[in-house]
Amino acid sequence: MLIGLIMVMFLSFYITNMPYFYDGEGIYQINKLEYSYTSGYGMNDDVSYKIDCEEDCILVYKEYGKDEKDTITIKLNDKDMDKFENMLNRYHILSWKGFKKSDPYVLDGNSFSFHLRYNDDEKLSASGYMMYPNHYKEFQSHFEDYVDTIRNR
Repeated sequence: MLIGLIMVMFLSFYITNMPYFYDGEGIYQINKLEYSYTSGYGMNDDVSYKIDCEEDCILVYKEYGKDEKDTITIKLNDKDMDKFENMLNRYHILSWKGFKKSDPYVLDGNSFSFHLRYNDDEKLSASGYMMYPNHYKEFQSHFEDYVDTIRNR
């Protein structure tokens, strides 16, 4: 079993050169992420992130209400992707698959949308309005720190 896991990791990394994450049961190659959240508490607190690994991995960051010229695009290196993959594992992102909940009693709150494409055709989608999957708040905070670190290097 362990030899098989090492072999798959080797093949995933060295043959395809695409980032992957391991959730304890399987290995998943990351192709694309689209993640956004909105805040009903302030103007222009809405942001969207994209990570695209079709060729080189790039991060695209856009804040709502800003011009297209203010969109930030950053090429991610191996260390950046290692940190991202660790977040996916740490916060058990695969457990979010299919999460779609909202609180109908809140009129002006926060929402999120999370879409991850992996293994070329598998998709994980999760969304919520004032309701979140396990570990979401921790992930959001860690992801914002991650993006700030990359932007400020």
